Amino acid sequence: MRDYVEDLKFFIALVDSSSFSINDKSFEFTQETSFSYNPQTKRDIEQYEKIIMALDILHVSNEIKLDELQDKDWRNLYTLVTAFVDNQPVRGLAVDSPLLGNIWIGNTRLLLVCSKHGDEEGVYQLRDFFKEKLFVTATETTTTYDEGGNEMRYHISPCSYLKSQDFLTISNLDVDNTTYCHLFRR
Repeated sequence: MRDYVEDLKFFIALVDSSSFSINDKSFEFTQETSFSYNPQTKRDIEQYEKIIMALDILHVSNEIKLDELQDKDWRNLYTLVTAFVDNQPVRGLAVDSPLLGNIWIGNTRLLLVCSKHGDEEGVYQLRDFFKEKLFVTATETTTTYDEGGNEMRYHISPCSYLKSQDFLTISNLDVDNTTYCHLFRR
């Protein structure tokens, strides 16, 4: 997708200027040469750039192949834009969506946190699982308390939730910046 967007931007600039340069050598089109593009192309580029921003926020570096995407993949991409670029709650998700959810875009798997937003059904706030602060507490019978009588909560790495296969299949795993993931590196 990234290469496709750059190619489109170059093509539009080429058509708009009727010329291009390579190493300070200019090439101009003659009057017989005429190129045009659909005005929708500029709007498409804006959407693709927002999608790329959402993928960057989630640290997804693998290439998304546009020609392999199905309708559900496009819906998921637009959902990511709403949640991570526009910072808006997402509407139309399944009622009682799970707290942790996988979103697939082609063969790209993302692990997100999904929390209900407001009272309206099907409206959720999506967050990057690997930016969440996860805490555990002891069970009821072994709960520990600090000197002030507060229940003790222990910070754990999001990586502790993962299975070994997840490290190979989740695309938004930012190992370099995820707290305590260094413990799981080889």
